[in-house]
Amino acid sequence: MNSTAKRVATATALALLLSGQMASAQPMVGDSPMNGMKMAEATNGTMIMLKGETVDGIKAMPHLKDIAAAMAKHGSPMTHHLMVNFTDARTGAVVGAGRAAVKVTGPTGETSKAVMMMPMEGGFGADLELPAPGNYVFEVGTKLDDGRKRLFTFQFTRKGNG
Repeated sequence: MNSTAKRVATATALALLLSGQMASAQPMVGDSPMNGMKMAEATNGTMIMLKGETVDGIKAMPHLKDIAAAMAKHGSPMTHHLMVNFTDARTGAVVGAGRAAVKVTGPTGETSKAVMMMPMEGGFGADLELPAPGNYVFEVGTKLDDGRKRLFTFQFTRKGNG
């Protein structure tokens, strides 16, 4: 993450903290304050493969990583990092250009606001706060480099603290 992205992530987290959204029991999505944290440390956690899907010729492969321990060391409430890689379903070629955003519906049925996912390593990612055990639904809307809008839906059941 470059220094500009770190500043944006920190400013976003600070704005959320000041607005009171970080104290919410609802799922929270967004950039987290990673100043001083190495990417390897932030992403060191248990990888969870979610069931992917194909929409209009694009295959989405979602991964969820438990980052709670690393983020707690830095005062962040974020618990998971969602990364989605996109490929052309016919050729297998990586589709990494464009835009993506995620909304999270948590166990209470409330849905977060859409948050832009950051392009990273051939996919898009966002840090999430999944505060309680239960079922979560991730709706990832994209407008990739072909200009077509797509909506991908993934599910995750959080059991206990993981």
